Amino acid sequence: MSVGILQNNIGPHLGFYPGEYNTTIAPRTVSKPRKRDDTVVVSAVDLRYLTQQIDGVGIEAKLLEMQKADRDRRHQLSKDRIANWDNTYAGTRRRRLQARMDRLEAEEAERVRIDKEYAFEEAQRRIECIARAKQLQYAETDMVKNFHSKVILFETLQERDMQLELKKQVAGADKAIDQGYYMATCAEVAAGNKRDMLAEIEKRKRGVLVQNVQREQAKEKRARDALEEKRGDTLENTLLTGSHFASQHATLERKRAQQAAFREDLKLQQRDAVQRAEAAAAEEAARANAAEKWVTRKKLQVAKKKEMERECRAKAMKRKQQSGEEAARKAQEAEARIDAAVVKAMQEREVREQALQRTEAAKRWKAGEDLAESYRDHVNRAEAANKARIEDEAATLRGYLAIESATLAERRTKVEDARRKGKELQESHVHDMAQHILNRQAVVQNSLKEAAELASTQQNELNDLHTYMRSLANEPWAKPNTRLQLYVDAETAPKITGPTSAFPPGDHRGWVDTGRRLGFPTRESQLAQQRQQQQQQYQQPPVVVVRPTVGAGPASRPQSCAKLVRGDNLNGRTSASSSRPGSSGKNGAGLGITGLPALPTRA
Repeated sequence: MSVGILQNNIGPHLGFYPGEYNTTIAPRTVSKPRKRDDTVVVSAVDLRYLTQQIDGVGIEAKLLEMQKADRDRRHQLSKDRIANWDNTYAGTRRRRLQARMDRLEAEEAERVRIDKEYAFEEAQRRIECIARAKQLQYAETDMVKNFHSKVILFETLQERDMQLELKKQVAGADKAIDQGYYMATCAEVAAGNKRDMLAEIEKRKRGVLVQNVQREQAKEKRARDALEEKRGDTLENTLLTGSHFASQHATLERKRAQQAAFREDLKLQQRDAVQRAEAAAAEEAARANAAEKWVTRKKLQVAKKKEMERECRAKAMKRKQQSGEEAARKAQEAEARIDAAVVKAMQEREVREQALQRTEAAKRWKAGEDLAESYRDHVNRAEAANKARIEDEAATLRGYLAIESATLAERRTKVEDARRKGKELQESHVHDMAQHILNRQAVVQNSLKEAAELASTQQNELNDLHTYMRSLANEPWAKPNTRLQLYVDAETAPKITGPTSAFPPGDHRGWVDTGRRLGFPTRESQLAQQRQQQQQQYQQPPVVVVRPTVGAGPASRPQSCAKLVRGDNLNGRTSASSSRPGSSGKNGAGLGITGLPALPTRA
């Protein structure tokens, strides 16, 4: 069984090269053939027993490891040989990866260029924003905001004055318009009254004329009635023989004819109304008949549609049934083909198994010879490995000794470096103490200089504000504002420090606001007070902390209590303050770490 396993492991499909294991022995010459009588046959069991007796029970595992190592070595050699080939899958993939890397690098370069452009644009926008922020920051200062509030107040007052003036003008214009409208209305009313009066006079004249005409007509009627009464006796003869009767008869006939024609028209209208009613009834009946026919036709269509749907469903079910039967038939045929293929595959499998058994038998025979050759090769390799191990151990021992000597030398170097650094640190500490005293003095000088610069900066800011106020007052929109001009002149004019003013009472340059008049602190007074306090702080001597020595006398303070003295010496040494430079303005104006006044010293 083990021989079969070895044969499978060293077969051609796992890196076996023909002639590697069976060509280690020199080839036999043709002139001296090997006799079969000299051949020693060793079974696999005996060979395994011998190997176990010599090298122990792990010979098979070692042999497998050796074979695996040899396969790995050969596989690595193959990989190294085809590593740089371009006509392989790996080479093609490598080319694609290289092209992709080149493309990504080009994209990254373009992206970097775009980022630089964006960064430049962002820097420009940032510069503009910073300039705008500085302008806004300057506009947010108290003095500029105060000035802007005054400007807005003066502009508001000016706008209010303009609105009041406009209101007066609008009121005057409205009054003039109302007056004109009133005058026009009065003239129109007077003209209307005049027209009404003339119309009334004309109406009265027409009434008088109508009355006169009616009076004349009544007079004529009375005369005509009297004349008819006088002729009443002869009226009958006049009717019989005169033409008046004929005219009356003709008039009566005409009236009768008109009445007959009117009655005929009424009959025609009634007949037309009856005909229209009959036509409407017939039309309504026709519409009802058409609607009934449409309903009937619709019912027939719906019934026919349902019948067709039933037929379609029946046909669809029939087609589905036929397709199902066809699918079942095809499935049966496929199963029959599969069964035939399975039977054929089983037969082929039996043939392959028999061939495989014959091949395995041949491999087992070959494995015996390969095992013997492998054993000899293993012995040679083991001797070489043992020799190499001994050499490696000797080299490792020499390396350990070299490391130990280097470690001792490094330790001695570290000790020397520590001593040198300690000495340098001590010298640096002494130098830092002296430098601290100089720095303290420089801090005092810098503080005085900063105070002077602060005063100069404040004065420059005030001058800039005055310049800005004058430039704003010279704007075209600000020149008409009298209040703003007076305020700017008063603020930018030289201040009078004397007890009295040299300007006359009516001059605006001598104007004093309510705060100054009532004695409230102004900006100038606050700035002067701050400068005075800063000068007092900077003029104080530096504070040093001194601890008393033991045995200073019965009246001396305890050891835990420190004295605060100003520039005194104790035992010939001066203790420097531990406060950082520039902290005098925060820690009680130069009073030291604790911010307390100095204690009295003893003689």
